Amino acid sequence: MQKKIILILLFALVVAAFSIQNAGSVSISILTWHYEVSLAIIVLGAIALGVIIMGLFSSLNQLRLKKEIRHLSKEKEQLSLENKQLKDSLILKQKKQERDNQVNDKGSIVDEKGE
Repeated sequence: MQKKIILILLFALVVAAFSIQNAGSVSISILTWHYEVSLAIIVLGAIALGVIIMGLFSSLNQLRLKKEIRHLSKEKEQLSLENKQLKDSLILKQKKQERDNQVNDKGSIVDEKGE
């Protein structure tokens, strides 16, 4: 995080130095309009526009990721519930099999004694 702040400050310093050294007026033409504007304002405006556009893309990406996290959380809950149900079912089957084995063992012992 500190590296990011340092890079942002360095970039701001470079932009400030560029703007101070190139404070002259430039001619801007947009369709039929013509303007005389300071180059520093053009540079700062372009940077501000870039920040706004990147912020929008970042926000859209963040919303998509949050939606995916919600979806994966729901899927995890469903799978956890299914896993628990399968484990419970397996335990019941094992207990039933153990009871059946005990009954069969007792039955075979009775048959052997009975003979």
